[in-house]
Amino acid sequence: MPGWYRSPDVAFESLGEDVHLLDLGNLDVAPSPRALEGPAAVIWRSLGSREEPFSEDEVVHRVADHFGLDDEDVRRQTVAFLQDLSANGLARSAGSTED
Repeated sequence: MPGWYRSPDVAFESLGEDVHLLDLGNLDVAPSPRALEGPAAVIWRSLGSREEPFSEDEVVHRVADHFGLDDEDVRRQTVAFLQDLSANGLARSAGSTED
């Protein structure tokens, strides 16, 4: 199973429970900040680093644990959000072509 990590091109800052992101990887286009709240912020904080990516199961477990739920209760939404982060260049899956 692939490991997930934050894109090294993304600057981020935690402000309280929220996380604010800015993709600096393509400065030819005006970067658009993105604010993550609630479960989205928890998923972001649950990602590993490029050097130590977390498996999908690990990310799902961290999110479930944060909310006191079973892994399967959050798996579908967590995986969908990981895919959204990846499609927007904010997170990567270890072993991807961008890796």
